[in-house]
Formats: sequence, C-alpha cells, structure tokens
Amino acid sequence: MTNTLMSTDEQVRTVIAKASAGWTANDADAIAALYTEDAAAVLAGGVFLRDRTAIRDRLAWGFAGPTKGSTMTDQVESVRFVGDQVAIVITVGGFRFPGETELPAGRGRRTTWVLAGQNEVWLVKSFHNVPTD
Repeated sequence: MTNTLMSTDEQVRTVIAKASAGWTANDADAIAALYTEDAAAVLAGGVFLRDRTAIRDRLAWGFAGPTKGSTMTDQVESVRFVGDQVAIVITVGGFRFPGETELPAGRGRRTTWVLAGQNEVWLVKSFHNVPTD
C-alpha cells in the first residue's frame, strides 16, 4: 500500500497557523477540528484534557470568559518528522489581550505539538505547553 500523505514542513506549519487563527477568532470549534477525536492536551498548571470534546469545551469556556477577545502568536521553532505520518513541532508564543502590542511577562508559552497524518490530512494528536517565563 502506497502512502499518499506527503510529510511536508509546509503542511504541518499550516495546522499551527490555523490553530493560531482559530484562537484569534476565539473559535473553539475551528481549533477542535484540527485535533483527532482521541487527542490529549496538557496545559500549564497540569490541566489534562483527554479528548477533542474536552479540548473544545475548555477553549469555549476560555473564549467566553478569561481569554475572551485574546489573540495568539505562535512561532514555529522546530519541525521533525518521525516516519511518514508523525510530526513533532515546537512553538513559542502566547496570547495577548485587546490593546496589547507585546506579549507580557508571564504569558509566554513553549508548546510541543504531535501531529499525525490521518485520512490524508495532518491533525493534532497531542498538545503540551509550559510557561517560558
């Protein structure tokens, strides 16, 4: 069986860009659609989200409350492929509230994303972020 999924840096970076755009739009559904159904996320503070529904619900809660109106910046630092259908991406960034032009101290994050080639598209399988400052 021939794998038709192309493991390209550009395809993987597009997923990260879509996640950042979804955050900036405060669109939990758009971000959740980038995750596999059985994806997992570990957030700063040790919060463990066990699947896409939990990830979506947490995002929706944030966009309705503490992170409402915020925008996301994520700069890709590294993309590595493990075989043809797994990519490990490291990003650095964080979120800003309306009116902020710089990322304030305490809101920087470094994130590890594990993406899987699934049904000829890249989806997030695992997400983990930690504070950078």
